[in-house]
Amino acid sequence: MLQADRSLTRYPVKPTPFRQSKGVRIYQGAQRRTMVGSMAAICRMLELDQPGVKLNA
Repeated sequence: MLQADRSLTRYPVKPTPFRQSKGVRIYQGAQRRTMVGSMAAICRMLELDQPGVKLNA
């Protein structure tokens, strides 16, 4: 059960630092290298590729 205890204390209290440009959150620091950060970057690239498609219209 050491893994479960470590995962609970892993998350910091302060929010993840990010800057927002054009309604897109660009995470800074370690958050960028996580799976969620990578998925956000991929989604951003796909949205920039297709200017005709608007997800949040």
